[in-house]
Amino acid sequence: MEYLLTNEVLMDSEFKQKVVLARGFCNYHMHLLNQTTHRALDGLGYALYMKDIVESIMEQLRLLPLGSLSKPENESSINIQGWGEKRRHILQRLYKAVKHAVQGERSCPVYESLRSLEIICLHTLLQMLDDEDFRKDCQSAKALCLPHFLSGVGMILSDKLRNWVEVARTPIEVENMGLQTAANYFSEFIRKQDWNTRSGPRGIDVNANTMALDDN
Repeated sequence: MEYLLTNEVLMDSEFKQKVVLARGFCNYHMHLLNQTTHRALDGLGYALYMKDIVESIMEQLRLLPLGSLSKPENESSINIQGWGEKRRHILQRLYKAVKHAVQGERSCPVYESLRSLEIICLHTLLQMLDDEDFRKDCQSAKALCLPHFLSGVGMILSDKLRNWVEVARTPIEVENMGLQTAANYFSEFIRKQDWNTRSGPRGIDVNANTMALDDN
């Protein structure tokens, strides 16, 4: 977030165009950018982004075919069913145009950058899993979060791997072990909420909810 507020990025016309086409950043990164701005900087960078975004949305809204919303002059004499169908078509087109004005043509630029980095890391992990020694080391590793686990397994289809069966098996086995550990923590946490066991000693299971959130 701090890098996005440097002059190097703020003056990068290509990146600014990406921001405009995306109508800004996703909700999470927009709030994070705002927090970063007010924590250490003067707010100028955030304002420059917002100005471009707001003006882009306004420009698109000005292009909306609002004239098509006018009712026919002799509405009482036209076919009601035909007008209803036409009205539905007009409103569908209007919604599509408003959606494009607000959501833009591409996803959050920060998300795109992070996603590209994640793909590179996952491909590297799969290539390393093709090595038997590394696979053995991974047996005691922490499970991936579920979105990365799903993406990684999906990438096995396109990666050229010598031992693709073992590469596919390893992350699934590691994930199963991680999920089993989480299930055990949850069971113990729930058991200790019972009146008869509530006063007993607490272990790592006390953080079961937070641990599961971090892993997912």
